[in-house]
Formats: sequence, structure tokens, C-alpha cells
Amino acid sequence: MENPIYRHPYMVVPGLICCDVFPMAADDFCCIYRSPKSVAFHLYLYSGRFRIGNQEYELKKGDATFTPFGVKTSYQLRESGRHWCAHFRFSPDGFEKKERIEFPLFLRLGDLMTETLERFQKISHLLNGPAAMSEKPRQLAEAGVAFQEMLLWLAREYPQREKRRATVNYRHEKVFESISLAVEHQLSGTITVPGLARHAGLSRNYLIRLFRKKFGMTLHDYVLARRITRARHLLEHGTQTVGEVGVAVGIGDPQYFNKCFRRVTGVSPSVWRQRRVIQTK
Repeated sequence: MENPIYRHPYMVVPGLICCDVFPMAADDFCCIYRSPKSVAFHLYLYSGRFRIGNQEYELKKGDATFTPFGVKTSYQLRESGRHWCAHFRFSPDGFEKKERIEFPLFLRLGDLMTETLERFQKISHLLNGPAAMSEKPRQLAEAGVAFQEMLLWLAREYPQREKRRATVNYRHEKVFESISLAVEHQLSGTITVPGLARHAGLSRNYLIRLFRKKFGMTLHDYVLARRITRARHLLEHGTQTVGEVGVAVGIGDPQYFNKCFRRVTGVSPSVWRQRRVIQTK
């Protein structure tokens, strides 16, 4: 999905209209938000879905968004939550400045979330704290500078994080591809998690966590699922006995093969074969 761009003038300090944490009620894209004159920057402390213009994104805690002025947004939230929000604007001549930095409208901050939150809190204190009551112009100016510093920091750090994340994701995909091939080549033999970890060049515990996070299952369950998938194919299209099929998929003990097959399919290997024979008649 395309991620549109917000182009931010970086040579002019924005004027902050507000910066605080706000409640958000449960919603199903019913409330439409649109600010005709200000840009909004949100940091979310909840999960849900977010629509901006014709784009829709899945929101997770720690995500952030820019909303250019005049653009409609809406939310789908199962329950109420809170988000940090800053609305800001520029003078007409300030917004016409050509020097811009570019941000995607949707940012998955990840490990940048904590510092972004801390900066939001600092800006809010400058704008809304006790000192702002007696020194409003000065505090407003300091808050604007702090906000601009936050955006300049994000403009530097976020692309670097995305590059790191892309590199990690690519490396992980290569690991999963390597593991998948190794499992397919060894289905008729012994497959162990330590052996797969050595093959991938990772520690056993790290591979286990990585695999479960990616696929929502254990490596053992994945290997078993692949064994049973191949066993089903052999039972449906081959002439081997049930015991021979078990050996062919690395489960030589007939009773254990029967147990594993039932666990995955709900029926015994013999019943599975009989059903397939009946269906083809």
C-alpha cells in the first residue's frame, strides 16, 4: 500500500496550537475529523484502524501519523484509549518556504516510540505547565522550538530505523527460506530444533522465538505439519502401506505415526486413505 507524504518546512518554527494527551472513544469510522488550517501529529497509545483520505492502516501502540490540513481522518477502535496529539501551523509566508523534509503520513516508530513520547511530554509541559500561565509567549516559543527539534530528530532517525528494519526483515526471510528447504529435504529423516538452529546459524532459543513470532506456531508443530502434509499426499496418490508412508515421512513407529496423523487431521491414516478412495469413485 502506498504511504503518502507530508512535506514539512524545516526553516521555520511552527506555531503550536495544542500538544497534550487526549482520550479517544470506541468508534467504527463514524466520527470524521478534519482540521482546515492546522497539521496534526499523533502518537497512539492504542490499537485499531486508521483512515486518512483513501488510505487505511492498522494501528498499533507506538505508531504515529501526520494529518495535513484539510484532510479527513477516521478511526475504528474496539475500546476507548488515549493518544498524544499536537496541532500546529505556519504563517502563510512560512509555509511557502521551499526547504522541506518529507515524512510518510504513517510511521511505525518501534524503538523510537519511547523517546518520541518523552519529547511529547516535554513539549506539553512547556505549553501547558505552570510557567506557561505567567510567561505564555516565551513558553509558546520554546514549545515550538522543542516540537521542531522532535520532527528534525525523527526525520534523521526514522529512515535509519527503516533501513535497519528492512535489513533485519530480509535476513529473517532468508532464515525462514533456509529452514523451510532444510525441513523439506530431511522430512524422511531426523529433524531437530538444535540441528535447524545450527543450519540457520542462530541460537536454538532465538530461532524458537523468531519462528513463533513470525508464524504463531512452534518449529516442532511446523515440522509435524509438513510431515503429515506429505503423508496425506502419499496416502492419496501412492501405493505404499500406511507403515511405509510413516517411514517415508520420518515417523517410523506405526503407533506414533497414527497418533500424529490423528492429531493433525482428526482421523487415522487408514481412514484418510479410504475416504479418498471413495471420493474418487
